Order: sequence, then C-alpha cells, then structure tokens
Amino acid sequence: MAALTNHYNWERGSPGNGLFYGERLELLVEAAYLISVKTGKYQKQIVKPTKDTLSVKHFPMPLTAKEYTKPLVFLESFFQYAPISAWKRWLNDFTSSAISNGSVSDEMDGVEIFWFVHYMKKLIYATSRFTEIKL
Repeated sequence: MAALTNHYNWERGSPGNGLFYGERLELLVEAAYLISVKTGKYQKQIVKPTKDTLSVKHFPMPLTAKEYTKPLVFLESFFQYAPISAWKRWLNDFTSSAISNGSVSDEMDGVEIFWFVHYMKKLIYATSRFTEIKL
C-alpha cells in the first residue's frame, strides 16, 4: 500500500524489491489470462467441485465458495471486469508509485484502486487453488 502515499520511502531492503514483486504479479496476471483462454480444456478436467475443507490458515478467504471450488469462475469475472491491458497498466501504476515519491492516487481514482486491490487479492488465492486441485 506504499503506492498510496506521497511520503513513503523505502526503509528496509532495496526499492528493487518493488520492481521484483510488480513483475511477478504481472506474470501471474499473464498466466491467469492464458489459463482463462484455455478454459474449455481445463473445465473438462474439473468434473465436480472438490469437497475440500478449509483450514484456519486459509482465512480470511476472499473467494466465494463457488470460486474456491472452481477457480476458473473467478478468472472469468477477473477478465470480464477489465482486459489484460488494463490490469497490466494498473500494475505498472502501482509499481511505479511504490518505488517513487508519487502516489497511485495521482494515476487512478479511489474506486479503481479499491477494485484493483480486491481483485488482485482474489487472483492470488484463485491461482494458488490450481496447484491444490492439480490441473
């Protein structure tokens, strides 16, 4: 959330960490896009929702029950909300603001910031589910 303030400066580690994490999130968005494009192929492999139980380590869980058992449902809503080009632009805005004296609120309005953070949190959980359900 460093990107939201004009007065933040890096006190620990290298500002390069911000670039590293920004690049990794961009790769995650790109991988999610590729998976969502191949939805038909992957949907056939998920015949029924899993009966997973959530352990305490999974909370708070931003995904709905349907998104948890079928993460492709979330990926569809993620790219319906905004195209990949918008996600990449917003990630760039956040990354640039996090390593500079600027604020992401100079580039995006408050509603966009809220939904960006909301969807990115859900994306991280949803994509981690793919490894758990072994697609």
